[in-house]
Amino acid sequence: MRRVVVPLLLALAVPACTRTRPAAGPVPDRAPPADVIARYARPGPVPPARVEVVARRPRLETCDVTLPARFAPDAPPEARAPISMRWWRPVPADAPRPAIVMSPILGGEALLVSDLALDLASDGYHVLVVRRGELRVDPARGIEQVEDRLAADVSGQVQALDWLLTHPDVDAARVASFGISAGGIQVAMVAGADPRYRAHVIALAGGPLPDVLTTSSEKQLRRLVASGRAQTGLTTDELREALRRAIVTDPVALARHVPPERVLLILADHDTSVPTWTGEQLREALGRPETVVLPWGHYGSILALPLVRQRMRAFLDHHLGRPAPL
Repeated sequence: MRRVVVPLLLALAVPACTRTRPAAGPVPDRAPPADVIARYARPGPVPPARVEVVARRPRLETCDVTLPARFAPDAPPEARAPISMRWWRPVPADAPRPAIVMSPILGGEALLVSDLALDLASDGYHVLVVRRGELRVDPARGIEQVEDRLAADVSGQVQALDWLLTHPDVDAARVASFGISAGGIQVAMVAGADPRYRAHVIALAGGPLPDVLTTSSEKQLRRLVASGRAQTGLTTDELREALRRAIVTDPVALARHVPPERVLLILADHDTSVPTWTGEQLREALGRPETVVLPWGHYGSILALPLVRQRMRAFLDHHLGRPAPL
């Protein structure tokens, strides 16, 4: 596998080190087909959202946004919940600017994501963080609830972008996504379902999800697996196979619809929360995009992501164009 390993001292000294690129030559059509787009899109007009300004800085507003979900009459409860977002908006809204849609880690956007969002917004991007629904096991429902939750989260981010693009100060031709850990998995799924994005930065993600869920060292995921086993009476291996049958909304399954030249992938060499070998599987499914491999575990790499900020910004600037200064 062609990749770049960032040694610790080099990462500390030179955050924008060299990188691999997708192989030259013809690229097969990897756009999501119409049936995949339709699975997560919601037709009809975008409903009005409740927008509350929670902070103001010079030339920047921070807003909490609640958007009513659009859903089919037979939709599960996950799909009916309002979509909760936080929006960092450059002001005044006098010209279209590029936008980055972000997905938080399991701990929420307060951990790392808010600081990064504010940093990017201060550089002139719109930044929209789309919160995901709570991870839990409902003992009254079967294993299909896992797919219901995943599909609702992807559809929620599709609808969030629908809403963001109703604002004339957002440039619809310059939209990117960014996610770390659980957020990176979310971004990988959205990347294969929504072709409107020009670039994706996917960090510390992996797949397929049944492999991640049943082999992760993450305490919250281990508790979920234990709850699933207790509810179904299955062994871990049996539960993994049941999840394979139930899950359609999966990063590896959807990755084949993502053009690799639009992806910057960041992995960790010693990850047990999203095991490194699942990240390798996602990389293969994505068509071997540009990849940075950090020489740490999951949480060490999360804390080290500012070290690769220059590379991330260069990648975003290449695909979106550098925003005008605020």
